Amino acid sequence: MNHQTTTVSTSHLALAPTFIATIMASALVSSAFGQSATKVAPPSDAIAGIVQGPGLTAVVPNSNATVEGSTSEGTSLGYFSNTAQVVYSAELMAESGIQTGDRLVGLAFRLDTGYFPPTWEVADYQIRVATSARPPEALNPDFTVNRGADYTVVRSGPLLHEGAEYPGNSTRNAFGQRFVFDVPFTYVGGDLLLEYTHTTMPPASSPCDSQSVLPLFGNAQFAPGYDGETEGFGGPQGTVPIVRFSIERDDSCPADVDGGGSVDFADLLSVLSSWGACP
Repeated sequence: MNHQTTTVSTSHLALAPTFIATIMASALVSSAFGQSATKVAPPSDAIAGIVQGPGLTAVVPNSNATVEGSTSEGTSLGYFSNTAQVVYSAELMAESGIQTGDRLVGLAFRLDTGYFPPTWEVADYQIRVATSARPPEALNPDFTVNRGADYTVVRSGPLLHEGAEYPGNSTRNAFGQRFVFDVPFTYVGGDLLLEYTHTTMPPASSPCDSQSVLPLFGNAQFAPGYDGETEGFGGPQGTVPIVRFSIERDDSCPADVDGGGSVDFADLLSVLSSWGACP
């Protein structure tokens, strides 16, 4: 690949680093890194953290991407008709590779060790997402208090749970059927709040894999019944379900070489450090 050579004076660098970074990064990098498109995560199992390829996925907590969780949770895939409210800290989100501006377009759970998933159907399975209005260690038992202004119902309606789509009875099961969001949610940074609830399903036991965490990094609480809004099981549990988010990321700014969300002097330094013939 050939690049045009551009001469830049030190005085220009000192006076307008952001402008120069924009021009140089756009001119020199867009051809190399500009084959970008909105990527949608496939339903295949994610091996670790955020996965580049035909799509983007991210496992939260990322430390459990290839490690079985320490506990389980019975509302997501089990017959408990409760309402779960979960908060993942900004730190957990960052460790997973999820960036500000990413659009969450789906999620998947995985079965806990030793369980075989039944097939069931429910009249309504809702998933809601928001920026958490409170940190995970300070959740209010009133669910409505914890919901940020961007609280969104991202999925609702009937759901057929196909047991065959959930690998089971392994030490660490693969992620199963993906819940596709009807409405994408744009992550704006900070602590992420996730809620899910469903109507009654036939009795079965198929809990999802979860991880105990320090309340500073994540928490979950449960309200009795479908669409419940008041915690009723002894307070926050200090656990979070292990989920794999499907992500869309707009790569329309190829000049942002380091992915920092803006074109600045750091991007110019990245270009200069890689200056020379392409391998």
